[in-house]
Amino acid sequence: MSPFQTRGAPLAALSLLLISLFLAARSGGLFERSPLIAHKTRSTAPDAASAPLRAGYRRPNYRSFPDLPAAIREASRLNRPIFLDLFAVWCTPCKKLEAETFSHPLIAPLLDRFLVVKFDIDQPTGKSITQRYQIGRFPTTLILDPQGREVERIVGYYAARFFAPPLRATLEKRLRYEDLRHTPAYTRDLPQQLAYAERLLLRREIGPARTLFQRLQQHDRQDQQRIGAAALFGEARALARINAYTQALPLLSRFHTLYPQSPLRIDVYRLEISCYRELKRDQEYQKHLTLFQKRYPKATITFD
Repeated sequence: MSPFQTRGAPLAALSLLLISLFLAARSGGLFERSPLIAHKTRSTAPDAASAPLRAGYRRPNYRSFPDLPAAIREASRLNRPIFLDLFAVWCTPCKKLEAETFSHPLIAPLLDRFLVVKFDIDQPTGKSITQRYQIGRFPTTLILDPQGREVERIVGYYAARFFAPPLRATLEKRLRYEDLRHTPAYTRDLPQQLAYAERLLLRREIGPARTLFQRLQQHDRQDQQRIGAAALFGEARALARINAYTQALPLLSRFHTLYPQSPLRIDVYRLEISCYRELKRDQEYQKHLTLFQKRYPKATITFD
């Protein structure tokens, strides 16, 4: 008998599979792990979905349907786009999205103009949706037109002001991802290119997003059109999104040199603090936190 053909082999294989899944989840392979968009102190607070909301926040008005086709029929009748929240009970970023982003005063009024639905990806209906739209990372939020065609996709946790542009684009029917993607590159102006790069980042298409952010930095290096600074910050965010903190930090340092008067500098400090925190470089973390609090005494460290 081969030494590999033992009774313990299936159990060993199962153990290896579980370990692989755990490691993949920890590295962002199964669900997004991004503390960089909403930096908060770790705590043992109650579940984000059940904890009381902050003042001015309100949870989305979720509609209940047995399956997605039923939701699409209702959206078609109402002529409303669909906001599709795909979640899992084990997915902490999914719960944070509902409690901190979907309920945010910036986002909640926009969602009032959508048919808002949610499906558990561990249930048969949720699994069929992930297969239909080829979803492999969670959380993933889909924006569909009233006929169920995908218009926008947001992969991972994002704070409200990063989440708002695709919602507004859908409602205004302009600068949507599909519009930008099908517009020839040579006809896009710089603001359109920046919007497209940001949309690629939301979709976690890191390589194409970085390439476009880099190109935009060259087009507007002096930030005369407010594109150069945003593109440099975008590239740093793209690296942080895949946990490449050591690569992101030199870009953030360059930002301070090139654009000391940019209004985005407050966000650069926030991202730097998060990078140092994730790298466990406590001395630099405390230094930048102190500098942030001194420079922006009334600001929170959280991206709103």
